[in-house]
Amino acid sequence: MSNAYKCKKLWVIDDYKMVLKDGLREFKFKNSRLKPAGHTERTKGSVALFRTKADLAFGRGFIATSLEAIGDNADHAPSHWTANPFRYLTYKEGTQSVIGHTEDNLRQINQIFIDIDTKENDINVLVLDFNELGIIPTYIIETPRGYQVFWILETPGYVNSTHKVVSVLKSVRANLVKFAQEQGYQVDSGANCFGVSRFPTEDNVIFNIRTEYKIADLISVSKELSQKFDQNTMVLHSMKVKAPQNTSNKRQIDSEWYQLLFTQGASILGRKGCYGRDNAIFTMALANYSSGSPYEVALGKMLEWNCRLDNPLTDQVVEQKVKSAYSGNYQAAAEEYAQNLIETYISNEAGSLFSRTPAYWHKFKKARAERKYSHLKEWRDDLIAYIKQKTTAASPYIKLSTSELVDALGIPERSLARLRSALVEDTTLMIIARPGVATTFALINYVAVYLLTEMRTKKLALKQLLTEFIKRNPISSTVSAFLKNTINLFQNGIAPNKANQIEQDTLKLII
Repeated sequence: MSNAYKCKKLWVIDDYKMVLKDGLREFKFKNSRLKPAGHTERTKGSVALFRTKADLAFGRGFIATSLEAIGDNADHAPSHWTANPFRYLTYKEGTQSVIGHTEDNLRQINQIFIDIDTKENDINVLVLDFNELGIIPTYIIETPRGYQVFWILETPGYVNSTHKVVSVLKSVRANLVKFAQEQGYQVDSGANCFGVSRFPTEDNVIFNIRTEYKIADLISVSKELSQKFDQNTMVLHSMKVKAPQNTSNKRQIDSEWYQLLFTQGASILGRKGCYGRDNAIFTMALANYSSGSPYEVALGKMLEWNCRLDNPLTDQVVEQKVKSAYSGNYQAAAEEYAQNLIETYISNEAGSLFSRTPAYWHKFKKARAERKYSHLKEWRDDLIAYIKQKTTAASPYIKLSTSELVDALGIPERSLARLRSALVEDTTLMIIARPGVATTFALINYVAVYLLTEMRTKKLALKQLLTEFIKRNPISSTVSAFLKNTINLFQNGIAPNKANQIEQDTLKLII
């Protein structure tokens, strides 16, 4: 048995059921050791599993169509899998290479994830940042070089012929990636959020609260992020709109970005975390499709473009990408992909080539620089940004006098007094004020991570730690209640049969 998977232990089977939903049969169709006599099930989906990352690189894997088959791997868990089932999978003739795990063959979407490529940032802080959005991750896997962060859907997104749910959840995932990047995390924006991910085991899952999300809730959060990023939310997230109307009558192949990509993209290669040659071909082929170009014309253009590359792909790969673009499952090229490619390989000032015109009207307030007074919320945001810049989860506290705050934020003293009064019950910022000394400020998220770290490193009892913290710090009633709830939970004791649920509820309270 290979050392690469020798010591891994499976999750309990209920966790895999949570992820897979109704995507697989419960029992093997043949040679089942568990199926009750007379039990029948209809055929469902298939998932691909890979023993090691090396096997994945060569496509060598095995196919599972039941939970029983996954449970059979308790002694030698795989390293990767496709948690979103496909309609069918098979093996390449005469080999162990699994084929069929492509986007156009998806049966349903059970989860989306983002791939973080570094361990330099505290993953706990990102969990808390997502919690502020109202979508705390369901579970997190630690990888050799980083983390994979997952959100599980309460009801699967079943894929029909329009593939609408695929495009919508892609947009949701793109905004989650951008949000994480804005928090300072190095996220692989090119990863396929519906494809292969790490296989969860007892050894690599470091966070698991079993929270599931309605697609509508994820869309709602994503719309808020789109507005924050100044994107067109109607185009990105509508589950009901028909094919977008081209009001300008301009074909995508006539656009400046297409011409730039087609004529100056010879250096495009592709590397981890970035789009590459295949993404470029698929994007340009979709532009041809949406512009009404015949398949043969598009294929000829893409073969020509591929020949000009410094490192061309095989003609077979080019043909596959063009066929996929012309499959009828897509409407047009996503400009965000084209912009990413151009800014990565050609010009980092490509933003002006892309339309950002919203599909509806907003009433905009005046820019802050044009107003005589700032809104209280703007001063709050300034203060939180300043505290975040000056503190970390390992050192969450900072003492600031009134004069230091006035200088740091450029805020009038009277506005600062109003701001401090408004922040007494704030659920993001903790303020500890004592007479005669500088006020202590901290982000509640950072304090939560700090307390958990103290509990683990010093082996303190949680009840003792939190009781002492509340006694020493004159904190707001909101924060005090938040911490006391956790203490009461432990005072009541934990029944053996409820231990797992209490543990998950406690995690939610702490975070």
